[in-house]
Amino acid sequence: MDLRFSKNVEEVILVCRDEHNRRVTKTVFRRGKKAKKGSGPLSSVGRLVRKVVSGQETAAKVYLERHDDSNREKSDGWIRDFPYNVYRASWRGTRKVRRSVGLPSIDID
Repeated sequence: MDLRFSKNVEEVILVCRDEHNRRVTKTVFRRGKKAKKGSGPLSSVGRLVRKVVSGQETAAKVYLERHDDSNREKSDGWIRDFPYNVYRASWRGTRKVRRSVGLPSIDID
């Protein structure tokens, strides 16, 4: 049976009744998953890069939270607390990367 569907169609399910009048579903068409493109040796490098970028994302989020808190607490607080906020945020990001890579994390909290 030749079935042609748009690329947007993921699955076609036929709902019918069996001999006992119960509802039964049959999958008529299911789009196959595409294989990942990329060579094998680069997959481990890709995972490592993803972990490092995730750590940087965490550091950026932590910095923004600390920036907003400093700004709320004092006048021009973000500039006064800038070095400390950057230090704390980068420490948090580094900690996340070290944990995800399997290195021991050094806690200062």
